[in-house]
Amino acid sequence: MKKTILLSLSMLLASVANAGVIDTTAAWNSAGQPNISPFGQPETATYGQTFTATAALGSKIDSFSFYLSNVASSNTAFAAYIARWDGLKATGPILYSSASNWIPTGQAGFTKFSFNTGGVSLTAGQQYVAFLSASGLGANGNTTTTMGFLSNPAAYTGGAFVFFNNSDFSQLTTTTWDNFLGNYGDAAFEASFSDQAAAVSTPGSMSLFGIATLLLAGGIRSRQRQQR
Repeated sequence: MKKTILLSLSMLLASVANAGVIDTTAAWNSAGQPNISPFGQPETATYGQTFTATAALGSKIDSFSFYLSNVASSNTAFAAYIARWDGLKATGPILYSSASNWIPTGQAGFTKFSFNTGGVSLTAGQQYVAFLSASGLGANGNTTTTMGFLSNPAAYTGGAFVFFNNSDFSQLTTTTWDNFLGNYGDAAFEASFSDQAAAVSTPGSMSLFGIATLLLAGGIRSRQRQQR
């Protein structure tokens, strides 16, 4: 009886959770790929990756990552963002923004920058853009900052690498981006998604969590009676 109860509980809990990933890095050779640069102001202020939300991925994006390298002696300041993508540009409001970051200087290798979004809600079928931008964070001089990049556009078919030579942050949601078609390939990009169904009780019904709790409690009481 106990095994049956626990199996039922695990199946119920598993049924409310789902998770998916996008990961283009399996096809990325950081040394052999062309990668792409320069990133930062007064160069190209914004680099990003569009992606399509699907039910299979999940209803929330929990985290995403890009790879950056900076062999210069000057720092490059940037922040990370998520917004809806209308096919030409980001469209407001901005759904997620990170704190300001600095790319380590004087290094030949790539550093992975990961951002925990706290679970940004997505709409299935909608395109979004996850991007890094130096807009509004000050000029970075003659930057040689490079983003990990794949010239192969088939690495991820639900989106593409995009960029914008914007001079201020407000242009990101008002002006068509320079590479709005995303015909360069994909960024070296990772994203994690989840789908946590709400446990909502309605009159005459019970949530899955409530049912699971009753099943577990019933199993405990059954064990106690058998031990008497």
